[in-house]
Amino acid sequence: MNETDRDETRQATTAEDASNKEAGIPGGVEQARSEPGVQDASNNEAAAAGVMEEAEQAEGEAGADASSGDRAAALSETAVMEAELVAARQQADEYLDQWRRTAAEFQNFRRRQERERQELVKNANAQLLMRLLPVLDDLQRAAQHVPEELRDNEWVNGILMIERKLWAVVEQAGVRPIEAAPGMSFDPHLHDAVVAEPSEAIPSGHIIDELERGYTLYDKVLRPAKVRVAR
Repeated sequence: MNETDRDETRQATTAEDASNKEAGIPGGVEQARSEPGVQDASNNEAAAAGVMEEAEQAEGEAGADASSGDRAAALSETAVMEAELVAARQQADEYLDQWRRTAAEFQNFRRRQERERQELVKNANAQLLMRLLPVLDDLQRAAQHVPEELRDNEWVNGILMIERKLWAVVEQAGVRPIEAAPGMSFDPHLHDAVVAEPSEAIPSGHIIDELERGYTLYDKVLRPAKVRVAR
Protein backbone atom coordinates (compact mmCIF):
# COMPACT_ATOMS: atom_id res chain seq x y z
CA MET A 1 0.00 0.00 0.00
CA ASN A 2 1.49 3.44 -1.01
CA GLU A 3 1.28 6.72 0.80
CA THR A 4 -1.69 7.96 -1.25
CA ASP A 5 -3.75 4.90 -0.30
CA ARG A 6 -2.90 5.36 3.37
CA ASP A 7 -4.08 9.00 3.22
CA GLU A 8 -7.32 7.96 1.60
CA THR A 9 -7.89 5.32 4.29
CA ARG A 10 -7.26 7.82 7.10
CA GLN A 11 -9.62 10.30 5.50
CA ALA A 12 -12.33 7.64 5.20
CA THR A 13 -11.88 6.65 8.82
CA THR A 14 -12.05 10.29 9.95
CA ALA A 15 -15.21 10.81 7.95
CA GLU A 16 -16.75 7.66 9.44
CA ASP A 17 -15.93 8.85 12.97
CA ALA A 18 -17.45 12.22 12.28
CA SER A 19 -20.62 10.62 10.97
CA ASN A 20 -20.81 8.37 14.01
CA LYS A 21 -20.48 11.33 16.34
CA GLU A 22 -23.33 13.12 14.62
CA ALA A 23 -25.47 10.02 14.99
CA GLY A 24 -24.57 9.63 18.66
CA ILE A 25 -22.58 6.44 18.12
CA PRO A 26 -19.36 6.12 20.11
CA GLY A 27 -16.63 7.07 17.82
CA GLY A 28 -13.97 5.04 16.06
CA VAL A 29 -13.44 1.52 15.02
CA GLU A 30 -10.97 0.99 17.83
CA GLN A 31 -13.53 2.17 20.35
CA ALA A 32 -16.13 -0.22 18.90
CA ARG A 33 -13.75 -3.08 19.31
CA SER A 34 -13.23 -2.14 22.94
CA GLU A 35 -16.96 -2.25 23.73
CA PRO A 36 -18.04 -5.03 26.21
CA GLY A 37 -20.33 -6.84 23.74
CA VAL A 38 -17.64 -7.05 21.16
CA GLN A 39 -15.14 -8.33 23.71
CA ASP A 40 -17.57 -11.06 24.88
CA ALA A 41 -18.07 -12.22 21.32
CA SER A 42 -14.34 -12.37 20.81
CA ASN A 43 -13.90 -14.28 24.05
CA ASN A 44 -16.62 -16.75 23.04
CA GLU A 45 -14.99 -17.31 19.69
CA ALA A 46 -11.64 -17.91 21.39
CA ALA A 47 -13.22 -20.32 23.87
CA ALA A 48 -14.97 -22.18 21.07
CA ALA A 49 -11.72 -22.40 19.16
CA GLY A 50 -9.98 -23.75 22.28
CA VAL A 51 -12.70 -26.36 22.81
CA MET A 52 -12.44 -27.45 19.19
CA GLU A 53 -8.67 -27.67 19.48
CA GLU A 54 -8.96 -29.75 22.65
CA ALA A 55 -11.54 -32.00 20.97
CA GLU A 56 -9.29 -32.47 17.97
CA GLN A 57 -6.35 -33.23 20.26
CA ALA A 58 -8.43 -35.73 22.26
CA GLU A 59 -9.63 -37.34 19.04
CA GLY A 60 -6.05 -37.60 17.82
CA GLU A 61 -4.96 -39.16 21.11
CA ALA A 62 -7.90 -41.58 20.97
CA GLY A 63 -6.97 -42.51 17.40
CA ALA A 64 -3.36 -43.01 18.44
CA ASP A 65 -4.47 -45.19 21.36
CA ALA A 66 -6.72 -47.22 19.05
CA SER A 67 -3.93 -47.62 16.51
CA SER A 68 -1.54 -48.67 19.26
CA GLY A 69 -4.11 -51.16 20.54
CA ASP A 70 -4.58 -52.60 17.05
CA ARG A 71 -0.84 -53.03 16.66
CA ALA A 72 -0.60 -54.72 20.06
CA ALA A 73 -3.49 -57.04 19.16
CA ALA A 74 -1.87 -57.88 15.82
CA LEU A 75 1.46 -58.61 17.51
CA SER A 76 -0.26 -60.79 20.11
CA GLU A 77 -2.12 -62.73 17.41
CA THR A 78 1.12 -63.22 15.46
CA ALA A 79 2.88 -64.53 18.58
CA VAL A 80 0.04 -66.99 19.19
CA MET A 81 0.19 -68.21 15.58
CA GLU A 82 3.97 -68.64 15.77
CA ALA A 83 3.63 -70.63 19.00
CA GLU A 84 0.96 -72.83 17.41
CA LEU A 85 3.21 -73.36 14.37
CA VAL A 86 6.14 -74.40 16.57
CA ALA A 87 3.90 -76.81 18.50
CA ALA A 88 2.52 -78.26 15.25
CA ARG A 89 6.04 -78.81 13.90
CA GLN A 90 7.11 -80.52 17.12
CA GLN A 91 4.07 -82.78 16.97
CA ALA A 92 4.76 -83.56 13.31
CA ASP A 93 8.36 -84.47 14.17
CA GLU A 94 7.12 -86.75 16.95
CA TYR A 95 4.68 -88.46 14.58
CA LEU A 96 7.44 -88.89 11.98
CA ASP A 97 9.78 -90.37 14.58
CA GLN A 98 7.08 -92.76 15.78
CA TRP A 99 6.33 -93.79 12.19
CA ARG A 100 10.01 -94.48 11.53
CA ARG A 101 10.32 -96.56 14.69
CA THR A 102 7.17 -98.49 13.82
CA ALA A 103 8.40 -99.09 10.27
CA ALA A 104 11.78 -100.30 11.57
CA GLU A 105 10.10 -102.58 14.11
CA PHE A 106 7.81 -103.98 11.43
CA GLN A 107 10.79 -104.58 9.12
CA ASN A 108 12.63 -106.37 11.93
CA PHE A 109 9.49 -108.39 12.64
CA ARG A 110 9.27 -109.49 9.00
CA ARG A 111 12.94 -110.46 8.97
CA ARG A 112 12.54 -112.38 12.21
CA GLN A 113 9.47 -114.14 10.83
CA GLU A 114 11.37 -115.06 7.68
CA ARG A 115 14.28 -116.44 9.69
CA GLU A 116 11.93 -118.44 11.87
CA ARG A 117 10.14 -119.77 8.80
CA GLN A 118 13.42 -120.81 7.25
CA GLU A 119 14.48 -122.45 10.50
CA LEU A 120 11.17 -124.28 10.63
CA VAL A 121 11.62 -125.51 7.07
CA LYS A 122 15.18 -126.57 7.83
CA ASN A 123 14.07 -128.42 10.94
CA ALA A 124 11.28 -130.14 9.04
CA ASN A 125 13.71 -131.06 6.28
CA ALA A 126 16.22 -132.25 8.85
CA GLN A 127 13.72 -134.63 10.40
CA LEU A 128 12.78 -136.04 7.00
CA LEU A 129 16.40 -136.30 5.87
CA MET A 130 17.40 -138.05 9.07
CA ARG A 131 14.91 -140.77 8.17
CA LEU A 132 16.21 -140.99 4.61
CA LEU A 133 19.89 -141.23 5.52
CA PRO A 134 19.79 -144.90 6.64
CA VAL A 135 18.13 -145.82 3.33
CA LEU A 136 20.80 -143.87 1.46
CA ASP A 137 23.51 -145.58 3.52
CA ASP A 138 22.18 -149.02 2.57
CA LEU A 139 22.00 -148.15 -1.11
CA GLN A 140 25.54 -146.74 -1.07
CA ARG A 141 26.89 -149.84 0.65
CA ALA A 142 25.11 -152.02 -1.87
CA ALA A 143 26.59 -149.98 -4.72
CA GLN A 144 30.09 -150.32 -3.25
CA HIS A 145 29.84 -154.10 -2.91
CA VAL A 146 28.30 -155.10 -6.24
CA PRO A 147 30.07 -158.20 -7.55
CA GLU A 148 32.05 -157.67 -10.72
CA GLU A 149 29.99 -160.21 -12.66
CA LEU A 150 26.79 -158.26 -11.87
CA ARG A 151 27.92 -154.75 -12.75
CA ASP A 152 26.47 -155.02 -16.24
CA ASN A 153 23.20 -156.44 -14.97
CA GLU A 154 20.23 -154.23 -15.82
CA TRP A 155 18.54 -154.87 -12.49
CA VAL A 156 21.68 -153.87 -10.60
CA ASN A 157 22.06 -150.78 -12.77
CA GLY A 158 18.47 -149.85 -11.90
CA ILE A 159 19.28 -150.06 -8.18
CA LEU A 160 22.38 -147.93 -8.68
CA MET A 161 20.31 -145.36 -10.57
CA ILE A 162 17.86 -145.19 -7.64
CA GLU A 163 20.79 -144.55 -5.29
CA ARG A 164 22.04 -141.70 -7.49
CA LYS A 165 18.57 -140.12 -7.75
CA LEU A 166 18.05 -140.31 -4.01
CA TRP A 167 21.41 -138.67 -3.40
CA ALA A 168 20.56 -135.91 -5.90
CA VAL A 169 17.34 -135.16 -4.01
CA VAL A 170 19.12 -135.10 -0.66
CA GLU A 171 21.90 -132.91 -2.01
CA GLN A 172 19.38 -130.48 -3.49
CA ALA A 173 17.83 -130.14 -0.01
CA GLY A 174 21.16 -128.79 1.29
CA VAL A 175 22.82 -131.95 2.56
CA ARG A 176 26.60 -132.22 2.16
CA PRO A 177 28.87 -135.12 3.16
CA ILE A 178 31.41 -134.58 5.94
CA GLU A 179 34.93 -135.30 4.84
CA ALA A 180 36.59 -137.98 6.96
CA ALA A 181 39.47 -139.32 4.88
CA PRO A 182 42.29 -141.37 6.47
CA GLY A 183 45.04 -139.15 7.87
CA MET A 184 42.76 -136.15 8.51
CA SER A 185 42.87 -134.48 11.89
CA PHE A 186 40.02 -135.51 14.14
CA ASP A 187 37.41 -132.75 14.65
CA PRO A 188 35.02 -133.43 17.55
CA HIS A 189 32.46 -131.04 16.00
CA LEU A 190 32.26 -133.12 12.81
CA HIS A 191 33.50 -136.58 13.75
CA ASP A 192 32.38 -139.20 16.23
CA ALA A 193 35.28 -141.40 17.42
CA VAL A 194 33.79 -144.87 17.73
CA VAL A 195 37.14 -146.62 18.13
CA ALA A 196 40.54 -145.30 19.25
CA GLU A 197 43.47 -147.62 18.58
CA PRO A 198 47.22 -147.34 18.07
CA SER A 199 48.48 -147.02 14.52
CA GLU A 200 51.98 -146.97 13.08
CA ALA A 201 50.92 -145.30 9.82
CA ILE A 202 48.53 -142.66 11.24
CA PRO A 203 49.64 -140.04 13.80
CA SER A 204 47.82 -139.84 17.09
CA GLY A 205 44.62 -137.83 16.96
CA HIS A 206 44.08 -138.47 13.26
CA ILE A 207 41.45 -140.53 11.46
CA ILE A 208 42.32 -144.09 10.50
CA ASP A 209 39.20 -144.72 8.43
CA GLU A 210 35.50 -143.86 8.15
CA LEU A 211 32.90 -146.28 9.49
CA GLU A 212 29.74 -144.34 8.64
CA ARG A 213 29.44 -141.23 6.52
CA GLY A 214 28.37 -138.02 8.21
CA TYR A 215 26.36 -135.14 6.74
CA THR A 216 25.70 -131.46 7.30
CA LEU A 217 22.53 -129.55 6.49
CA TYR A 218 23.60 -126.05 5.48
CA ASP A 219 25.74 -124.90 8.44
CA LYS A 220 24.58 -127.52 10.96
CA VAL A 221 25.74 -131.07 11.52
CA LEU A 222 22.94 -133.39 10.53
CA ARG A 223 24.88 -136.48 11.55
CA PRO A 224 28.57 -136.68 12.54
CA ALA A 225 30.85 -139.05 10.70
CA LYS A 226 31.70 -142.19 12.67
CA VAL A 227 35.42 -142.90 12.48
CA ARG A 228 38.32 -144.85 13.93
CA VAL A 229 41.00 -142.65 15.45
CA ALA A 230 44.68 -143.31 16.08
CA ARG A 231 45.91 -142.86 19.62
